[in-house]
Order: sequence, then structure tokens, then C-alpha cells
Amino acid sequence: PITYCINGWTMDISTKAIALKSVDYGENDKIILLYSLEYGKISVRAKGIKKPKAKLKFCQEPFCLGVYELAAGHGYYVLKTCQQLESFYSLREDIVCFYGGCVVLECLAALQPEEPDARLFVEALKTFDALTAGVNAYIAVLYFLLQFLKQSGYELNFAACSVCGDNSQLYLDPAVGGVVCKQCKGEGAIALSAGTGNLLKLVSSMTSDKLANIRVPDAVSKEAVHSLSSYIAVAVQRLKSATEFIRL
Repeated sequence: PITYCINGWTMDISTKAIALKSVDYGENDKIILLYSLEYGKISVRAKGIKKPKAKLKFCQEPFCLGVYELAAGHGYYVLKTCQQLESFYSLREDIVCFYGGCVVLECLAALQPEEPDARLFVEALKTFDALTAGVNAYIAVLYFLLQFLKQSGYELNFAACSVCGDNSQLYLDPAVGGVVCKQCKGEGAIALSAGTGNLLKLVSSMTSDKLANIRVPDAVSKEAVHSLSSYIAVAVQRLKSATEFIRL
């Protein structure tokens, strides 16, 4: 279910990539889903990686950033070796940060195969860095979700209604594909409280290095993540990890 290869995959490649997830394949192998800087989403067969003494076990762990050396196989790539650049291991030591990171991985996994996005790749790494540096996890994930929408062609403008320009009570409307007011909203539109709307507007205009400066109650940042992930679930892709994340 997660096998994706590159057009013309008859050549060996070396690529910087993030490990998204892996599934068992046979007795000793796994299929690793990677998001590659150069090639987008691809699948790799890691032979013998389930054996107790396998040297490359680390490269199938979620969040692993590495340079993956891949050989062409029959419909997929085969892992030759991997140089780990960063494990982001500390994400596993905090359940909130861990699930926040999982939201990022799930967004990348939702992208179409073979469609690299260097900007989104970098934004994912910036979000992992923010999470490990102690930035509020909900703010960091909110930032990435907004970048994910922007890079996917669904950028949101929280300044005013995208239909009539009114800037009073605003809603996220998946049917319209943007931010709308009470008069223009359709069925299923998601209401934004004043605090949530202001936070979304603020974060959407910021760079990742400024996120640590934001101070808002967790209730507001959680509501913002919930509203945005609910919008993404209808407009783009349901994010299972986001459901667990906002419960924490």
C-alpha cells in the first residue's frame, strides 16, 4: 500500500530524505516510505533490516533524516546504505512533540508520489527543529499545516472573507476553499473564534524562527490546530495523527 517509485527508476540514486513510516515485507525485510528532497515520495525495500544485528535499523525509524543510497529493483528501490544526518530522537521523549511530529509525517505521506517540494521538505525539518527546541508544539504544528496548505495550492488569507471582503466573524469553508464570513459561508463551514482567527492570521505571516515569541493559552492553539486540521480533512486529506495530537 505504500509502494511508490520514480519514473525511469532503472538507475541507482543517492538522495537526502526523511523516513515517514515502514511496513513489514516478508520475514526479514521492510518497505520504507521516504520523502526525498530530490524525488518526493518514494518507497524503498530494506532487505534484512528486521534481523537482530541489522546495521541499518535506524534508517527505517520515523523522523530519520539521512542520505539514502538506493539501487534500482523490480518496481521499487532497494536500500544499499544510509548516512544518518539527524534522528530527531528527542521527539520520542515527549508525547505531545511526538504526535506533533507525526502530523508532519502524515502530511508528507499524503502528497502525490514523485512530486518533490524542496520548500515543504525544508519546512518539515524546521518544524522538527522547533519541536525539539521547546517551541510550543501546537504553534509549531499550526505553522507547518499552514505551510502545507500553501505549498499544496490552498493558501488561506485570514484578513477578510475571500468572497465579499468582510472581516467580521470568519469561518473556514472547505466547499469554497478558503476563509469566508457568516453571510458567505456554506454548510459545513468551521467557525473561528476571535482568538483562533487572530492566531491563525499571526502564524500565517511569520517565519519559523519567530514562533518561540508567540504566547497564547494552549486552549487557543489547540482550537486553531483542530479547526485547521478539520478543514484539511475535507479540503485535502484526513490527518489521523492530528486527532490524537489535539487530545493531549
